[in-house]
Amino acid sequence: MKLIQVILISLTLSACSNANSIEQNKGAAPSNSSAAPATAETTAEPESIKAVPTAGQTLAELEKSEQSLAVAGDLPVRVNRVALTYAAQGNFKEAENLLKRMIDLLEKPQVKATMQLAVSLNNLGLLYMQEKKYGKAEPLFQKSLVLQQSQLGQSDPTFAGSINNLATLYYEQMRYKDALPLFTRAMEIYKLRPASNALALSKTINNVAGCYSNMKQYDKAEVYLKEALAIEEKLPANAAGLAAALNNLGYIYEIQGEYSKAQPYLKRALDIAEKVYDPKSMELISFLDNNSYLLRKTNKTAEADKLKTRAKAILLANNR
Repeated sequence: MKLIQVILISLTLSACSNANSIEQNKGAAPSNSSAAPATAETTAEPESIKAVPTAGQTLAELEKSEQSLAVAGDLPVRVNRVALTYAAQGNFKEAENLLKRMIDLLEKPQVKATMQLAVSLNNLGLLYMQEKKYGKAEPLFQKSLVLQQSQLGQSDPTFAGSINNLATLYYEQMRYKDALPLFTRAMEIYKLRPASNALALSKTINNVAGCYSNMKQYDKAEVYLKEALAIEEKLPANAAGLAAALNNLGYIYEIQGEYSKAQPYLKRALDIAEKVYDPKSMELISFLDNNSYLLRKTNKTAEADKLKTRAKAILLANNR
């Protein structure tokens, strides 16, 4: 069986285009091997920054800004995007160096760009978290939160997303008691405007449930997972999220030995996942494993073996 895993709602390696907005990007989440959802939806990009200059031009502008101690226009956005490109290529040292240079510049007293600094700190934290450098990531997330709260207040969805990131850091270290109040706080912020934050709300509710599940408080996890599933059922465009919600709720029943309750959720989750993901996608493994475990426990060994064989083949293909 696969445990519920937390879903990262991230200000991924992108940056705010002005002092009052931060992009949320789909790309960076923990492995999603059990939940298999997408991350938070990306907000629309301003037309003025869709066609960005090349990486070389951006780096040249950064060097000029470092010399003049003046940051013009959407430079922080573009610097963060170049860092994203490096990170996507596995070039973490270049990505780290670029983000640190941007942070050093934005921290200069001559440069007043609080939200841009908050985003860059958050993004460097995400980079370190991806590399499992939790000790380096934690103070960056904390500092970013302080800056965001000073600019946005305590009820802004962007602020909630960053709270979720710090909670994710604790979750990945199995510090569930530290993660839970932060996930809960983020959830409560999203619930202030549930219609406009439905996707992020669903994912954060899932994260609350994940904490309870790992703390073996399955009754509480079940309540929250049902709430997340109810939201996902109303978001037909988010099939991956629906599959994840079904898979997670099925898992809660499965781990308690309530196989008749688990079966319809896990089967439906796998059926949806088969349509959403490539047949060789690692995302399918958790769906296959949970259904295989259930079939074995209900004495359907041949069917269980078929699913387990598929899961092993996917893992082997992706580790070559």
